[in-house]
Amino acid sequence: MAKCTDSFNQAFSHTKRLLFQPFQLVFWLKLVFLLYAVYALSSLFQLTTNLLLLADINFQEIIWVQVVPVLLGMFLLVILFQLCSLFLSAVTRILFYDAVWSGVSQYLESFSQYFSQILSYILWNIAFAIVLFLVAALGFVILAGIAWFIGMTSAGMQIFLLVGGFILALVLLGILILYFTTLDALVLPQMITKKMGIFAAWSVASEIIRQSVGEFLGFTALRIAVKLAYGVVLFGVLFTVYIVISALSGAGMEPKAMFVEQLITTVLTQPLIGVLLFLLLPLSVFMDCYSLCFCATMQQDPQLLPQTGEPALQPLVKLDESLEPDMPAETTVDPSPLGSTPGGPIRFRDIPIDDSPSQSRPDDPLP
Repeated sequence: MAKCTDSFNQAFSHTKRLLFQPFQLVFWLKLVFLLYAVYALSSLFQLTTNLLLLADINFQEIIWVQVVPVLLGMFLLVILFQLCSLFLSAVTRILFYDAVWSGVSQYLESFSQYFSQILSYILWNIAFAIVLFLVAALGFVILAGIAWFIGMTSAGMQIFLLVGGFILALVLLGILILYFTTLDALVLPQMITKKMGIFAAWSVASEIIRQSVGEFLGFTALRIAVKLAYGVVLFGVLFTVYIVISALSGAGMEPKAMFVEQLITTVLTQPLIGVLLFLLLPLSVFMDCYSLCFCATMQQDPQLLPQTGEPALQPLVKLDESLEPDMPAETTVDPSPLGSTPGGPIRFRDIPIDDSPSQSRPDDPLP
């Protein structure tokens, strides 16, 4: 458990340096906008669907042949919104992670740089949702088959399915928590800092978990605690505002009054959401810094650390000095007696001249 707690303290220091040393308002606003975009799209979809409450539909006189295209269009609209929401969530999540890691928020450059990672992230989540739905459906069918095979009464079958469904829901909830923790805290850091594909990133994440299951569980518990504190503050305030507006409006169940109430609630809560996201931004940044520091500590790789420019925060990730290549010792060359370096030009003024009287050679006798 030492690594997850040390990474927790290290992430706190990185968060403080990233956001407050120095404080950059533009950087804060860019990060808040990435968080706010998903909430804005969700509110817009809620208003669009609530417009349907204004339609007075008499289901006894309805002509279903005429309504089927309308229902099909509504279904396609919901699917389109879900795809847009999934795409926007993937883009904002990866851009936010990149800004926390690099210390710079650049929307267009980061989007083009991580486009392949964004697409793989979306397709992976869609595949996981399909698999999870099939597993849940198969589990319910198995429970129903067991109840039918035993020959339970109607009341006994209902109780059995209720208890079995509750246990199945708890198991699926545990799988979801572990899945999203691994994906968001271990897989995404590999995809962002090392530009890995999602399969290679999952392989690295599984190796981290196998390396120390206890450290991973401790890391997951601390991260869930921070997320719960974040959610209690954010959604607690929004829920309180919604209750106050509902009590003051007294709209009841009339469709038009409900739509007006929803419109007023959205208009009033959107600025409040922006303010809350701004105030809670240090917690959002801290959670990503914690994931990056934990991965860096487990992998002994300083590349994963947030690039806040603080060398004092990196003793947790030590490289083995014995692996450094041996460099040859520097050698010095004595100056040339001619006053020039080896291979350089010869300076004739430096050539020593012998001033002693020369001894002439006797001439050879003539034959």
